[in-house]
Amino acid sequence: MPATTNPRECRSSLRSLMPCAGFLTNASVPAPPTACCDGFDPFVANRSSAPLLWLCHIATADIARLLPAPMNHTRTASVMEYCGLGLPIDALSRFCENNRDEVPPIDPPSSPSAAAGTKA
Repeated sequence: MPATTNPRECRSSLRSLMPCAGFLTNASVPAPPTACCDGFDPFVANRSSAPLLWLCHIATADIARLLPAPMNHTRTASVMEYCGLGLPIDALSRFCENNRDEVPPIDPPSSPSAAAGTKA
């Protein structure tokens, strides 16, 4: 099996899930909108592990960093169920735990030259 290269960051891929923000942050929103569920398509259509690794940011609630308001953590499991992903949050959590060293960060690592430029 050929080696695959994991992406350096997940932010660009996770942007497709931003229509879920209202559902994830507001308990009065009864269900995620269609655009939210459609945002999962790139993650579930590709059966490689890279898209699942990006979804680890949902299982760990790191996606809250991208949301405009505090996340309702009980909604992370609900959104996947409402959208019919067929991937229980506990199964995703186990996958993420077993592959935690491979999960790319939400943002790309700072380049050494950028970090050096910020020192006084």
